[in-house]
Amino acid sequence: MDIQLATVDLPDFGLPTEVPQLAPQLYEFRLERLRWRMADEALDFLIIYADREHLANLSWVSGYDPRFEEALLVVDRHQLPLLLIGNEGYGFADLAPAPLRKLLYQPLSLLGQSRKESSNLKKILTEEGIHTGVRIGVAGWKYFSQEEFDNAAYVFETPSYLIDLLRQLTGDHHKVVNANYLFMNPVDGLRIINEAEQLAAFEFAACYSSDGVKKVLWDLQPGMTEYEAAALMGVNGIPLSCHLMLSAGPRAAYGLPSPSMTRLEEGQPFTMALGLWGAL
Repeated sequence: MDIQLATVDLPDFGLPTEVPQLAPQLYEFRLERLRWRMADEALDFLIIYADREHLANLSWVSGYDPRFEEALLVVDRHQLPLLLIGNEGYGFADLAPAPLRKLLYQPLSLLGQSRKESSNLKKILTEEGIHTGVRIGVAGWKYFSQEEFDNAAYVFETPSYLIDLLRQLTGDHHKVVNANYLFMNPVDGLRIINEAEQLAAFEFAACYSSDGVKKVLWDLQPGMTEYEAAALMGVNGIPLSCHLMLSAGPRAAYGLPSPSMTRLEEGQPFTMALGLWGAL
């Protein structure tokens, strides 16, 4: 067999110049789908917990992404969802594309800020209709299997203050269930099927993440520090889906380290990853 090596140019398709937008109507349809699933599961309410790292379910339903604070979204079968947010998120929530009601709940704010102007959570949830006998699903970012816990449906990774209060209001430990499977179940989870608009948004991010990695491969030089190599990615402000990773030498085998002042040497192992929202 005659084998010849050849240099092949990597095609350059350019970068997108317009950001695909998800319209409010898309979020309304997602909410409708969520309520169908709530009805199937006999859930009167669904409460979605989110923070900066665990925001995907909340963002999928509402388009709102917490910045410094946590957030809670209360969904029932009929009303517009109620978004509970802290001091800094209250104004920022106006940018959420989905139709929402918003309410200031200051314990979600950072430490050292005012917490005197909002109702307590028990009063808020009671006024929303949560009382003895209703069945509530709570979605954070993880659900559990029977192999992990015998009572997996009643095991939560979300804050205890929320679960404890919901159990108190419903009057029954078994009326509050982990419902993250509604979103993330690999068989029929709501988020495993993406609309065309969402795929376009993913592709936008994928173009910039792959371009960033390509720039490093093209311009990497021995003697650079890992910081200098990472700067070649040209990160432009698209939110990160995970921390930027780049390392050489012995640390490269671990895959996850962030860049350092270590200088790159020819012949060293090298690894990098750039994760933007919708792409990695």
